[in-house]
Amino acid sequence: MTFAIISRRFVIAYSWAQLTFLTATGLKKEQVVGKYIEEVIPATSLPIILKNYQAAINGKKRVEWEEESAYPAGNKFGIVSVTPVFDEQGVCNMLVGSLHDITELKNKENEILKEKSLSDSIINSLPGVFYLCSRQGKFLRWNKNFEIITMYSGEEIQQMHPLDFFSSEERELARQKMINTFTEGEGSLQADFLLKTNEKIPYYFTGKSIDYEGSECLMGVGIDFSERVKAQEKIRETTQQLRQLTAHLQKIREEERKRIGREIHDELGQQLTAIKM
Repeated sequence: MTFAIISRRFVIAYSWAQLTFLTATGLKKEQVVGKYIEEVIPATSLPIILKNYQAAINGKKRVEWEEESAYPAGNKFGIVSVTPVFDEQGVCNMLVGSLHDITELKNKENEILKEKSLSDSIINSLPGVFYLCSRQGKFLRWNKNFEIITMYSGEEIQQMHPLDFFSSEERELARQKMINTFTEGEGSLQADFLLKTNEKIPYYFTGKSIDYEGSECLMGVGIDFSERVKAQEKIRETTQQLRQLTAHLQKIREEERKRIGREIHDELGQQLTAIKM
């Protein structure tokens, strides 16, 4: 939608207004044609428009910007541009402007941003680490816990491969598990999570193969397994101690039986001797 204005008084110069402009804004022809720019443009948008008009004149070049304006038809997003026109004496007496309506596109972008904001809130509320990576091993999304626990920044994670978070001893196992997850649709892995400090934390990972933006990706979560591992180790230690205690008691019982047997044998021997005498 293109229109011309007189630069010094900011008055609509054309004696007509394009139908598409009127339809988009909800304005009537008589509200636009021959009116001062202040009478057409919403007050909230006017300062930036006048500023850019002046910048175009002073710079003697085309200026473009994106803005949101409140018209009778509702809030409109548009890409606005103005180009100064100079006469033979170098005086700007006209600006040729255009407005490209991007309201529908902007609304869709806002909906996408809202959805992303909601999904980010859900992902960041998860108790463990969340990850989404491509089949090639490029991280596409992760939650804050991933950064906090691994101690890597978002920029560092973006340049890393999922296998970088496993030690050399478990890397091949993790690689095979990733392949199986893509092949079978889902999978799990219990392994040590390798941190930036080279510290290892026992983790239980579950993953699922999904279609994300037209590509096959792996999405999953990891839960700190330390407490359970510690509990299992404690159970093993306790079981070993019980075995040792049982063996010790058994040994004591055997020795006690032998002692009692000897005492009985000696006592009986003495009594038999007495009887014989």
